[in-house]
Amino acid sequence: VHLENAYNLSIPDQTYMADGWYWLEWPEAVQQRIEAEKIDPDRLVEVVNNIVGYDFSVKADNSEPQLRPDGSRYQLFRFSGHFYIDDLNMRRSPFNQLSLPMLFETRPQSFAVDGENPVLLLPAANREGLVGAYASIRGYQEVGVNIQPLIHTYPTDFDDRSTHSFTMTEFRVFYRIPRFTAFLQWLLPLLIVMAVVFLAPSLEASLGELRLAIPSTALLTLVVMQQTYQAELPPLPYLTFLDIIYAYCYPVSYT
Repeated sequence: VHLENAYNLSIPDQTYMADGWYWLEWPEAVQQRIEAEKIDPDRLVEVVNNIVGYDFSVKADNSEPQLRPDGSRYQLFRFSGHFYIDDLNMRRSPFNQLSLPMLFETRPQSFAVDGENPVLLLPAANREGLVGAYASIRGYQEVGVNIQPLIHTYPTDFDDRSTHSFTMTEFRVFYRIPRFTAFLQWLLPLLIVMAVVFLAPSLEASLGELRLAIPSTALLTLVVMQQTYQAELPPLPYLTFLDIIYAYCYPVSYT
Protein backbone atom coordinates (compact mmCIF):
# COMPACT_ATOMS: atom_id res chain seq x y z
CA VAL A 1 0.00 0.00 0.00
CA HIS A 2 1.09 3.58 -0.63
CA LEU A 3 -0.78 6.40 1.12
CA GLU A 4 -0.42 9.41 -1.17
CA ASN A 5 -2.74 11.98 0.44
CA ALA A 6 -4.30 12.34 3.89
CA TYR A 7 -6.55 15.32 4.57
CA ASN A 8 -9.78 16.61 6.18
CA LEU A 9 -8.85 15.16 9.55
CA SER A 10 -11.70 15.58 12.08
CA ILE A 11 -10.80 14.54 15.61
CA PRO A 12 -14.35 15.16 16.99
CA ASP A 13 -15.83 12.89 14.30
CA GLN A 14 -12.87 10.47 14.36
CA THR A 15 -12.60 10.54 10.57
CA TYR A 16 -10.17 11.48 7.83
CA MET A 17 -10.00 11.31 4.05
CA ALA A 18 -7.21 9.70 2.05
CA ASP A 19 -6.26 8.37 -1.33
CA GLY A 20 -3.39 6.37 -2.73
CA TRP A 21 -2.63 2.96 -4.17
CA TYR A 22 -2.63 -0.64 -3.07
CA TRP A 23 -1.51 -3.64 -5.07
CA LEU A 24 -2.10 -7.35 -4.82
CA GLU A 25 -0.05 -10.32 -5.97
CA TRP A 26 -1.43 -13.84 -5.91
CA PRO A 27 -0.35 -17.30 -7.12
CA GLU A 28 -1.88 -19.42 -9.86
CA ALA A 29 -3.93 -21.45 -7.36
CA VAL A 30 -5.75 -18.31 -6.24
CA GLN A 31 -6.18 -17.22 -9.86
CA GLN A 32 -7.98 -20.48 -10.59
CA ARG A 33 -10.31 -19.78 -7.64
CA ILE A 34 -10.94 -16.27 -8.95
CA GLU A 35 -11.83 -17.55 -12.41
CA ALA A 36 -13.97 -20.40 -11.10
CA GLU A 37 -15.96 -18.12 -8.78
CA LYS A 38 -15.93 -15.20 -11.24
CA ILE A 39 -14.53 -12.77 -8.67
CA ASP A 40 -13.64 -9.28 -9.87
CA PRO A 41 -10.08 -8.35 -8.84
CA ASP A 42 -11.31 -5.17 -7.15
CA ARG A 43 -13.53 -7.37 -4.93
CA LEU A 44 -10.66 -9.42 -3.54
CA VAL A 45 -10.23 -7.07 -0.59
CA GLU A 46 -12.14 -4.20 0.95
CA VAL A 47 -11.15 -1.36 3.26
CA VAL A 48 -13.38 -2.15 6.23
CA ASN A 49 -13.02 1.19 8.03
CA ASN A 50 -14.38 3.10 5.05
CA ILE A 51 -17.51 4.87 6.31
CA VAL A 52 -19.03 6.59 3.26
CA GLY A 53 -19.81 3.96 0.64
CA TYR A 54 -20.89 6.31 -2.14
CA ASP A 55 -17.73 8.39 -1.66
CA PHE A 56 -15.34 5.42 -1.84
CA SER A 57 -13.76 4.44 -5.13
CA VAL A 58 -11.39 1.70 -6.23
CA LYS A 59 -10.10 1.68 -9.78
CA ALA A 60 -7.79 -0.94 -11.25
CA ASP A 61 -4.72 0.41 -13.02
CA ASN A 62 -5.10 -2.23 -15.76
CA SER A 63 -8.16 -3.95 -17.15
CA GLU A 64 -6.63 -7.38 -16.48
CA PRO A 65 -4.12 -8.58 -13.89
CA GLN A 66 -0.56 -8.82 -15.16
CA LEU A 67 0.98 -12.26 -15.52
CA ARG A 68 4.47 -12.31 -14.04
CA PRO A 69 7.33 -14.63 -15.10
CA ASP A 70 6.91 -16.77 -11.97
CA GLY A 71 3.26 -17.44 -12.87
CA SER A 72 1.76 -15.10 -10.25
CA ARG A 73 -0.73 -12.33 -11.00
CA TYR A 74 -0.33 -8.66 -10.12
CA GLN A 75 -2.86 -5.84 -10.04
CA LEU A 76 -2.49 -2.19 -8.96
CA PHE A 77 -5.50 -0.25 -7.64
CA ARG A 78 -6.13 3.43 -7.02
CA PHE A 79 -8.36 4.14 -4.00
CA SER A 80 -9.98 7.20 -2.47
CA GLY A 81 -12.37 7.45 0.45
CA HIS A 82 -13.48 8.61 3.89
CA PHE A 83 -12.20 6.52 6.78
CA TYR A 84 -12.93 5.97 10.48
CA ILE A 85 -10.26 6.22 13.19
CA ASP A 86 -11.04 3.30 15.48
CA ASP A 87 -8.24 3.59 18.03
CA LEU A 88 -8.30 7.20 19.21
CA ASN A 89 -6.51 7.28 22.56
CA MET A 90 -6.57 10.84 23.91
CA ARG A 91 -5.49 10.12 27.49
CA ARG A 92 -2.19 11.98 27.05
CA SER A 93 -3.70 14.83 25.04
CA PRO A 94 -2.34 17.25 23.91
CA PHE A 95 0.85 15.15 23.90
CA ASN A 96 -0.80 12.01 22.57
CA GLN A 97 0.06 10.10 19.41
CA LEU A 98 -2.52 9.95 16.64
CA SER A 99 -2.77 6.93 14.34
CA LEU A 100 -4.63 6.94 11.03
CA PRO A 101 -5.64 3.35 10.20
CA MET A 102 -6.49 1.65 6.96
CA LEU A 103 -7.77 -1.93 7.31
CA PHE A 104 -7.66 -4.19 4.23
CA GLU A 105 -9.61 -7.44 4.55
CA THR A 106 -10.29 -10.35 2.19
CA ARG A 107 -13.87 -10.18 0.98
CA PRO A 108 -14.87 -13.39 -0.90
CA GLN A 109 -16.64 -15.77 1.42
CA SER A 110 -14.60 -18.70 0.12
CA PHE A 111 -11.40 -16.99 1.31
CA ALA A 112 -12.43 -17.23 4.99
CA VAL A 113 -9.77 -18.47 7.40
CA ASP A 114 -12.19 -20.94 8.99
CA GLY A 115 -13.31 -22.22 5.59
CA GLU A 116 -12.17 -25.29 3.68
CA ASN A 117 -9.63 -23.45 1.49
CA PRO A 118 -8.54 -20.23 3.22
CA VAL A 119 -6.67 -17.51 1.39
CA LEU A 120 -4.37 -15.33 3.50
CA LEU A 121 -3.76 -11.62 2.99
CA LEU A 122 -0.19 -10.78 3.97
CA PRO A 123 1.77 -7.52 3.70
CA ALA A 124 4.71 -7.49 1.30
CA ALA A 125 8.21 -7.94 2.69
CA ASN A 126 9.36 -4.59 1.25
CA ARG A 127 7.90 -1.92 3.52
CA GLU A 128 9.61 1.17 2.12
CA GLY A 129 7.71 4.05 0.58
CA LEU A 130 4.45 3.37 2.40
CA VAL A 131 3.68 7.08 2.85
CA GLY A 132 3.82 9.71 0.12
CA ALA A 133 4.90 13.33 0.16
CA TYR A 134 1.35 14.68 0.55
CA ALA A 135 0.20 12.56 3.48
CA SER A 136 1.12 15.23 6.01
CA ILE A 137 -1.56 16.48 8.40
CA ARG A 138 -1.60 20.20 9.15
CA GLY A 139 -0.43 20.83 12.70
CA TYR A 140 1.02 17.32 13.07
CA GLN A 141 4.31 15.68 12.21
CA GLU A 142 4.64 12.08 11.02
CA VAL A 143 6.47 9.91 13.54
CA GLY A 144 6.10 6.40 12.17
CA VAL A 145 4.25 3.82 10.11
CA ASN A 146 3.32 0.20 10.77
CA ILE A 147 1.76 -2.59 8.71
CA GLN A 148 0.89 -6.02 10.06
CA PRO A 149 -1.33 -9.04 9.34
CA LEU A 150 -4.31 -9.76 11.58
CA ILE A 151 -7.30 -12.10 11.82
CA HIS A 152 -10.72 -10.41 11.92
CA THR A 153 -13.37 -12.61 13.52
CA TYR A 154 -16.92 -11.31 13.33
CA PRO A 155 -19.01 -11.80 16.49
CA THR A 156 -21.89 -13.18 14.41
CA ASP A 157 -22.36 -15.80 11.72
CA PHE A 158 -24.91 -13.57 9.95
CA ASP A 159 -27.39 -16.49 10.17
CA ASP A 160 -26.51 -17.68 6.70
CA ARG A 161 -22.91 -18.82 6.80
CA SER A 162 -20.66 -20.90 9.04
CA THR A 163 -17.43 -19.03 8.34
CA HIS A 164 -16.82 -15.61 9.81
CA SER A 165 -13.04 -15.14 10.22
CA PHE A 166 -11.01 -13.37 7.56
CA THR A 167 -7.41 -12.21 7.24
CA MET A 168 -6.71 -8.51 7.42
CA THR A 169 -3.72 -6.27 6.83
CA GLU A 170 -3.65 -3.31 9.21
CA PHE A 171 -1.85 -0.22 7.94
CA ARG A 172 -1.32 2.72 10.30
CA VAL A 173 0.47 6.04 10.01
CA PHE A 174 1.36 7.74 13.29
CA TYR A 175 1.35 11.49 13.85
CA ARG A 176 2.00 13.78 16.79
CA ILE A 177 1.71 17.48 17.53
CA PRO A 178 5.23 18.81 18.25
CA ARG A 179 5.60 18.92 22.02
CA PHE A 180 6.77 22.52 22.13
CA THR A 181 3.84 23.58 19.94
CA ALA A 182 1.37 21.75 22.19
CA PHE A 183 2.93 23.37 25.25
CA LEU A 184 2.66 26.89 23.79
CA GLN A 185 -0.88 26.33 22.55
CA TRP A 186 -2.49 24.69 25.56
CA LEU A 187 -0.30 24.75 28.67
CA LEU A 188 1.33 28.18 28.52
CA PRO A 189 -1.98 30.13 28.62
CA LEU A 190 -3.07 27.96 31.55
CA LEU A 191 0.17 28.68 33.41
CA ILE A 192 -0.24 32.42 32.82
CA VAL A 193 -3.74 32.39 34.29
CA MET A 194 -2.56 30.44 37.33
CA ALA A 195 0.43 32.78 37.77
CA VAL A 196 -2.00 35.70 38.03
CA VAL A 197 -4.01 33.78 40.63
CA PHE A 198 -0.89 33.08 42.74
CA LEU A 199 0.23 36.72 42.53
CA ALA A 200 -3.17 38.12 43.56
CA PRO A 201 -2.56 37.88 47.35
CA SER A 202 0.61 39.95 46.97
CA LEU A 203 -1.29 42.98 45.67
CA GLU A 204 -1.50 46.04 47.89
CA ALA A 205 -4.37 46.32 50.35
CA SER A 206 -5.70 49.34 48.48
CA LEU A 207 -6.43 47.04 45.56
CA GLY A 208 -8.68 44.83 47.62
CA GLU A 209 -11.52 44.80 45.10
CA LEU A 210 -9.13 43.67 42.39
CA ARG A 211 -7.73 40.96 44.64
CA LEU A 212 -11.24 39.63 45.19
CA ALA A 213 -12.14 39.77 41.49
CA ILE A 214 -9.08 37.90 40.22
CA PRO A 215 -10.05 34.37 41.45
CA SER A 216 -13.56 34.49 39.99
CA THR A 217 -12.27 35.95 36.72
CA ALA A 218 -9.57 33.29 36.54
CA LEU A 219 -12.13 30.56 37.24
CA LEU A 220 -14.33 31.77 34.40
CA THR A 221 -11.29 31.99 32.11
CA LEU A 222 -10.36 28.40 32.94
CA VAL A 223 -13.86 27.19 32.12
CA VAL A 224 -13.79 28.91 28.73
CA MET A 225 -10.29 27.60 27.97
CA GLN A 226 -11.24 24.02 28.82
CA GLN A 227 -14.42 24.18 26.75
CA THR A 228 -12.39 25.48 23.81
CA TYR A 229 -9.98 22.57 24.23
CA GLN A 230 -12.74 19.97 24.56
CA ALA A 231 -14.48 21.28 21.43
CA GLU A 232 -11.61 19.76 19.45
CA LEU A 233 -12.14 16.31 20.97
CA PRO A 234 -14.84 13.66 20.62
CA PRO A 235 -16.89 12.74 23.72
CA LEU A 236 -14.55 10.74 25.97
CA PRO A 237 -15.36 8.43 28.93
CA TYR A 238 -12.14 9.47 30.67
CA LEU A 239 -10.14 12.58 31.52
CA THR A 240 -7.23 13.60 29.34
CA PHE A 241 -3.91 14.78 30.72
CA LEU A 242 -4.95 18.41 30.22
CA ASP A 243 -8.38 17.81 31.78
CA ILE A 244 -6.67 16.53 34.94
CA ILE A 245 -4.57 19.70 35.10
CA TYR A 246 -7.73 21.80 34.76
CA ALA A 247 -9.35 19.76 37.53
CA TYR A 248 -6.49 20.72 39.86
CA CYS A 249 -6.53 24.37 38.78
CA TYR A 250 -10.24 24.89 39.57
CA PRO A 251 -10.03 24.44 43.36
CA VAL A 252 -6.69 26.27 43.50
CA SER A 253 -8.10 29.34 41.74
CA TYR A 254 -11.25 29.24 43.88
CA THR A 255 -9.39 29.13 47.17
